[in-house]
Amino acid sequence: MINININGQLYIFEDGISLADALTRHDIRENGIAVALNRKVVMKNEWQTTRLHDNDSILIISAVCGG
Repeated sequence: MINININGQLYIFEDGISLADALTRHDIRENGIAVALNRKVVMKNEWQTTRLHDNDSILIISAVCGG
């Protein structure tokens, strides 16, 4: 098991989980967001192949429309 921080909250996942699977498990929609892993932006086409490790930190930023 690994500990992952997502937007300031600690979650526990099984070893080897992908970034895409972690997002899906928490019902995070893929559209309109940017994701940084350990302060580095991860391109959407890399989410499925990016594996998470113990104590990784994920920051999810949502696009907001407005004026």
